Amino acid sequence: MDAADYHALGLAAPAHRAHPPVGPRDIASLLDRQLAERPDAEALVDARRRLRYVEVDRAATAAAHLFLSLGVGRGDRIAASLPNCCDIAIAFMAAQRLGAIWVGINTVLSPNEKLHILVHSEAKLLLTDSRFAEPFDALRPELLALSHVIVIDDATRDIGWQDVYTAQGPAPLATGPVDPFAPAAIMYTSGTTGTPMGVVHSQHNMIAIVAVMSEAGLSHPDRRRGVILPLTICNLMILGPVFAFWNGQSCVCGTTTKIDPVVDWLEREKIGTCTFVPTIVYDLLQSNRDLPESVHIGAGGAPLPMPIRNAFKARYGYPLGGSYGLTEAPTVVTETRGIEPPTGSSGLPVPHLVVTIRAADGSILPAGEVGEVCVSGVT
Repeated sequence: MDAADYHALGLAAPAHRAHPPVGPRDIASLLDRQLAERPDAEALVDARRRLRYVEVDRAATAAAHLFLSLGVGRGDRIAASLPNCCDIAIAFMAAQRLGAIWVGINTVLSPNEKLHILVHSEAKLLLTDSRFAEPFDALRPELLALSHVIVIDDATRDIGWQDVYTAQGPAPLATGPVDPFAPAAIMYTSGTTGTPMGVVHSQHNMIAIVAVMSEAGLSHPDRRRGVILPLTICNLMILGPVFAFWNGQSCVCGTTTKIDPVVDWLEREKIGTCTFVPTIVYDLLQSNRDLPESVHIGAGGAPLPMPIRNAFKARYGYPLGGSYGLTEAPTVVTETRGIEPPTGSSGLPVPHLVVTIRAADGSILPAGEVGEVCVSGVT
């Protein structure tokens, strides 16, 4: 993209293009290293499928061809409202290879909230399943930009989606290289203080946090990753499949947050690390279940009260790793790095970010002063 392309989207072209010093520069080429070094290693798991890296690559390429056949390509918005499964990760990877723009829609949102996201993002294609298709069908008259709805588990409406898993050697995409700094995802904020806002991120934004955290040894890059929080939240897509693929690990998709089946799943799948929200940690502490020794739990999504932190350490023998993040970052801004932070703290900034407290005029305040939390990249 050149400056005019960015301007047409209401965006400013990046002043600097600083690529990660190691690894892939974009999500489109994320699998290349693993395909060269360990193509038959397990990469992606859900309740129905166990896919090796070579199978994820084939399915993502076949899905990209399917999207192209429907007239969806570079710059178009591809939305998905699905539970955690291999399908949503495959669709995400396909969108990134096309240079399309990903839009995740949480399945628990109300019809009006889903309508807002679809209209605001101008989504051209939507992937969902039969459990969630009906509300979208009711919204179709208001969705002028939406050309196709793929219902992945309905043979009459999947438009060939299931065939992406059986495609053998699909032809390489002829779409050319993607621009790592072009828009690649629109992440919608929670809307707790008003209407959710769309935050635009590039493939560079999404890959940089993974590169930094992996190379710094943060968030256990050498462990098998489990994800029970919704992959429709793009931050979770980054910290789940993208993080796992960068490090040559497997990402296992979980579909429930109920404690008994979660603990059984952690043990059965030999999960090495998984992130809970504080309410799930609380439910765990209220249960009589012990965590498998192999798993390390982190926490995010909301403040972690000190009584919960203290009770977790007393029961499981290690400090519960907390973090602070936000849609605009994207994902993690600070994390505890295995230490016990002071009361009220969310840890230290990740290495490529700077956190300051600023007054209304933008000046940096000294320690102990109250102001606005500001996050910027290291320069």
